Amino acid sequence: MSETKGMVILMAKPKNYYLIGELAEICEISTITLRYYDKTGILKPDKICAETNYRYYSKEKILLILMIKYYKRLGFTLNEIKGLLPRSDLIELQKNFTNKLKEIENDIQISHRKHQAIWEWYQLLTEGARCLSSNKDLAKPEIKIVEIPSRQVVTAKFVVNEDNDLSNWDSVIINNHIVNTCEKYNLYCAGPVLLVYDSYIQRIEESFKEIKIFVPIYDETSRPKSIINFGNFKAVSTMHIGKYSDINLTYLRLIKWSNENNVNLLGSAIEKYLIDPWSTDNEKNYVTEMFIPIRL
Repeated sequence: MSETKGMVILMAKPKNYYLIGELAEICEISTITLRYYDKTGILKPDKICAETNYRYYSKEKILLILMIKYYKRLGFTLNEIKGLLPRSDLIELQKNFTNKLKEIENDIQISHRKHQAIWEWYQLLTEGARCLSSNKDLAKPEIKIVEIPSRQVVTAKFVVNEDNDLSNWDSVIINNHIVNTCEKYNLYCAGPVLLVYDSYIQRIEESFKEIKIFVPIYDETSRPKSIINFGNFKAVSTMHIGKYSDINLTYLRLIKWSNENNVNLLGSAIEKYLIDPWSTDNEKNYVTEMFIPIRL
């Protein structure tokens, strides 16, 4: 009997061969699994009694089962493990390990991007909720000049034609263009969706003919034509709280403030969605950060 801290391990007397039930008990594995390993050729018994059809496994099989269990914990598939068990070629073993390391490293990168994408969305919700709670006068949030940092975005364009209903353009763009573009290039959103209009006047009048969609993403080694750098400029900014149909009134506030403070506006308008239909079904809680670039 061998004793370790916190547990007592009973060491059975070694045998040359073990029945399937004995092997299952020693290795803490089910007989069903052992029979499956036999059927698929991963781990076969050393001999089968012709009269009783009993399976007998050698001591070597105990080591192989322990290897199988550990390889499974490391993420190897049973088919991959089958190729690892012979142990006759160290070079081949290194090759298999190298391939698995590359696979795991890729999974880590994908998991990191998923984590960051969810974290970014969480930050938007937090910022939007803070804006809702801190602005007692929701009709007139603070207006200020801000710096728009440069970052990579994936771009798409929504063209407005006579058949488009402008009252429903937001759901059409967000649910179709953005998601499909990210899926096309296997990208994860790294920040809030930005809608860019060539003219803030056209945005106010709803006379625009197209909307550019910018979705911030992580640095990509592959650069499809739809990925560009956007930002690195200053803009006058405020929050629009509530439904989109009266966002033009908030633009008029931005223009009035800019004129009163001698701020020269450039032509475009940018909208950043903190809380939108993806996060709430109550349009009174929509929070949109608005920007009009300025000339210094």
